[in-house]
Amino acid sequence: KRFLDGLAEVRNTTTFARALSLDRFYFDATIRAVIDMMRSYRPCFEALGEYAAGMVCFACEPEWVRYVWRDARESVVGVSIASRSCVDLGSRCEMFMSAKTAFSGSSAMTKLTQIPGNALPSFGMFSSREALCDWAATNIALRPFPGHSPNFVERQLQDVAPLGPTEPELSYDAVRIGAESGIAIPLVVINVT
Repeated sequence: KRFLDGLAEVRNTTTFARALSLDRFYFDATIRAVIDMMRSYRPCFEALGEYAAGMVCFACEPEWVRYVWRDARESVVGVSIASRSCVDLGSRCEMFMSAKTAFSGSSAMTKLTQIPGNALPSFGMFSSREALCDWAATNIALRPFPGHSPNFVERQLQDVAPLGPTEPELSYDAVRIGAESGIAIPLVVINVT
């Protein structure tokens, strides 16, 4: 919202008044794209919230070892997320990703949109369904296991042979489980008039 307000203020500057019509065209396209992003973010961010809630539920999953990749040191290096979760994220973020693509294209075409102090966050994760799924798997699903994770099995005996690297037996449907959990991940509400 602050970025959009900053864009509106640009219209009152001498720089805008002196701008070429092509710059004004791309400026207006950028404003439309920001409004489209604000109008379409809710289903996308609700899906991301459900994904996060699903990963909260994963913390209590008694069979969690069946969903993870481990390396030779038995550290968790990945959680196998069901492709259904990625498809759901992608489809619910499709309109937002489209608006983000329009924003990136139009804002890059004119310097009028470059407002000091009003930079938007990185939206690189919304460049494609694959990028979003990879981002969520790394930044949401792996957060329970940052850096070097402990061995997933608490050994009672020192002479137990190491298990070595393993692949998951199952895939975890984070979005479905999060939606069914009833856990409410706060969603910032943006009103667009």
